[in-house]
Amino acid sequence: MANVSRSIRTLRAIVITIILVVIIAQFWFWLEPASFKWISASHPIISEYGGIGELDTTQKILGFLITLLPKVTLLWSMFLLLRLTKVLTAEKWFDQECEDCCLQIGKWLIAYVILVVVHRTLLVLALTMTAPAGKKELAISISSSDLIALVPALLALIIGHMVKLARAQRDELNEIV
Repeated sequence: MANVSRSIRTLRAIVITIILVVIIAQFWFWLEPASFKWISASHPIISEYGGIGELDTTQKILGFLITLLPKVTLLWSMFLLLRLTKVLTAEKWFDQECEDCCLQIGKWLIAYVILVVVHRTLLVLALTMTAPAGKKELAISISSSDLIALVPALLALIIGHMVKLARAQRDELNEIV
């Protein structure tokens, strides 16, 4: 059991690190884009339209908010994962709370995938909103990485369902004994 506890603590540390990196990167990218290039490539859609330097204030604010949408859902699913680690640390493997956490994580990860797809379209609209008539664009795209991102969401939903079935079986066995 000590290995499980250590693994859960490690998972918590990784999740907290991911949360901090996502938050810091979001603000860093929009506030200091020149220095951000030292650690990461620019957002491909924004680079395609001339980079952040070419955007007016309204476009920057819209761009920040639009790119924040999928990250908020990802961050919420990470907070739910932290909640799940607390449930697992308390050894409530087959409780309703464990099932709820898994199902919510799965649903929020599906929302994340949907928002990633939608955010690209909204970002292109925001980047071309000041373009002259005839130069505005609409782009809709789904990549294979978007579909692959559904795998953890579906796994979380499946695990939630398995916890539900295990709890029902445990309750049935408790009635027999």
